[in-house]
Amino acid sequence: MLIQSVPVNVITGFLGSGKTSFIKRLLASRPEGDKWAVLVNEFGEIGLDAALLSDENSQGKVTIKEVPGGCMCCAAGVPTQVAVTQLLSRVNPDRLLIEPTGLGHPAEILKMLGSDFLSNALSLKSTFCLVDARKLADSRYSEHEIFRQQLSVADVVLASKADTYESSPQQMTELTDFLAGQGVNPQMCLPLDNQYELDDRIIEALNITAKKPAAIKAVKQDQTGMLSASTSLLFPPANQHNGWGQTQAADEPEPLEFNEQGICEKSNQGDGFVSHGWVFTPDYCFDFDKLVHLIRDANLTRLKAVMITLDGIAAFNLVDGDLSINELDDALDSRIEIISDQPIEQSLWQQQLLQCRASEC
Repeated sequence: MLIQSVPVNVITGFLGSGKTSFIKRLLASRPEGDKWAVLVNEFGEIGLDAALLSDENSQGKVTIKEVPGGCMCCAAGVPTQVAVTQLLSRVNPDRLLIEPTGLGHPAEILKMLGSDFLSNALSLKSTFCLVDARKLADSRYSEHEIFRQQLSVADVVLASKADTYESSPQQMTELTDFLAGQGVNPQMCLPLDNQYELDDRIIEALNITAKKPAAIKAVKQDQTGMLSASTSLLFPPANQHNGWGQTQAADEPEPLEFNEQGICEKSNQGDGFVSHGWVFTPDYCFDFDKLVHLIRDANLTRLKAVMITLDGIAAFNLVDGDLSINELDDALDSRIEIISDQPIEQSLWQQQLLQCRASEC
C-alpha cells in the first residue's frame, strides 16, 4: 500500500512543441536517488518516445511506459488508469510525469487524475503547456480546439524554443497577449531556452499545486463503476518484452507483427490529422544521406524516426520543415512515424523508405 501520495505533473503542448525534449531535461535535473516514472502517449501507433527518452545514466531510476495510439485521452481513460496504477504499484516512483499526445485532450487526463480512484495515491501538481510562440500566427494551431484547451488547463506556460525566436521579447509579448485574449491566466509564463540549463523557476514550478479544480472534476459514475470492477488490473499477469527495453503487461497491446518483408505498418487518425508508421526489423540498415534527403523534402506536419544507418543510429525530428538530427547509442529496430493534416501516400512512402536501404551494413 502506498503511504505517501506521488507528485504528478502533466506535460502538454501541441504537435512539435518540444514536450519530449523538455522531459529529457527534467529527467536530467532529477534529484540524485529519486525514482521517476514517465507515462507517454503518442498519436501514432508504433511508439518512439520511449527510445528518445531513454537515459543510460539514469541507473535504473527512470521508468518509461507508453500508451499508444492516442487512447490516453479517450472518454473512459481506462488504458491510462491501468498504466498509472501499474507504475504506482510496481515502481512506486518519487514523481510521475505524464505526456499526452500533442492531439490529446488534457482536461480528460486531469479529470482522471483527480478522480476518487486515484486522488489518494496522487498529488496533482502543476500542469505545463509548451508553446512555440512562432506558431501563434498559424490558424491551424491558434484556432485548434485542442491547442486552446491545452492552454486553458496550464498552470505554467513555457515559450519553447525561445532561443530560435527572431525577437524573443516580442514573441513573449505576443504570447502573453494571446493568453490574455483567451482568458488564460497561468501562474507562470516563462521562456524555455534550449541552449541553457533549465531556469530555476521551472524546477520550482514542478511542485506548484494545480490551481484549476473546475478542470479536475470526478469522472462520470459509469466510468468509476467500470474502474471499480477492474481493480484486478492493478496486478496484471506476467510481463513480456516489447522490443524497446521496457516491460509490457499482458493487458497492453500485442507485440508488433511483421510481414514477410520484416516490416510492420500501423495507422491512426483523429482531430483532422492522420499518422502512419513503419517498424523495420534490425537487419534493415539505411543510408543516412538518403534518409536526410527524403525527410527534408517531406511536406509533413510532424515526423519522428529512430533509424539504424551506416553512420550509426540516428534520431530524426521534423516539425513543419525544421529538421533536427541526434545520434543515439542503441536501437533494437528502425522506426519512423509521420503525421500530417493531409492524406498520406503510404505505399509511396514505403517505396521511398526502401530505396533508402543500404546495400550492406
